[in-house]
Amino acid sequence: MREVIQDVIAAEAEAGRIVEAARAESAELLAEAKGKAQDLLERAEQEARLEAQVLLEASAKEAALEKAERLERAAVEIEAQVRLEEPLLGRAVEEVVRRVCGR
Repeated sequence: MREVIQDVIAAEAEAGRIVEAARAESAELLAEAKGKAQDLLERAEQEARLEAQVLLEASAKEAALEKAERLERAAVEIEAQVRLEEPLLGRAVEEVVRRVCGR
């Protein structure tokens, strides 16, 4: 009977060691998985930032081109609509110079 009790105690001790080893391995695997997930998240965030930067730069270039085109069209339209005769043009230039120079 004594041997049976000792065997049961030894089996319980062995089971405890197995459970503790499984817990330790589980904690290690969980920490490793968390680390990998964090790396993936950081990489995805960096890629998203880079993609957003590229899109912003492309949008800014497109907006600058559109602005230049609109200004050019407006200048052409203004030139087409405003025609000054030579005497009137001379007086307009004199008036602008006088106002700019403060005379």
